[in-house]
Amino acid sequence: MEISSPHSNPAALQIGKLFALVVSPVLADIDLFEGNFGIPIKSNLIVAELRKKLHSLAEDSATPTRLVRLNELQESFKKQGVDGILRELQNCKVSTKMWVHMFAVRALSCSEAIQSEDPELASFNGRAHDTFVDEFKSLDAQKIKLTPQRVSRIHALRAVQQ
Repeated sequence: MEISSPHSNPAALQIGKLFALVVSPVLADIDLFEGNFGIPIKSNLIVAELRKKLHSLAEDSATPTRLVRLNELQESFKKQGVDGILRELQNCKVSTKMWVHMFAVRALSCSEAIQSEDPELASFNGRAHDTFVDEFKSLDAQKIKLTPQRVSRIHALRAVQQ
């Protein structure tokens, strides 16, 4: 499922508007602090960056909407018990290009752990399973082809018996 656009989710759009309403007073408080105390906070690089970021967030209607969807996805992963990979990705700050590789490594690790706990899974032969599946599909297709003839024959027998 893709992350929503700012206009496709009315609830998220409202959250975006609410976010702008919350950010505006923070910016006003910074101005008030500078005015009342005569301390030019703007000269402080960290606060200047904060001000810049808050302004851009206040004008951004897409990010709050995306954050709502992102939070929903994180909660879903947490409920399914797979939020550890998200924390790992956030903590190690790797490029998004590496995420698929990291996920594959993690999935392989989980698979190996599960197989070590359950010997029946470790002895699972995927190729043999595929052979059984193919045979089942073939027999199923044959049965589907024969069913109309069988139904016609049964119907004809019942018609003759009555």
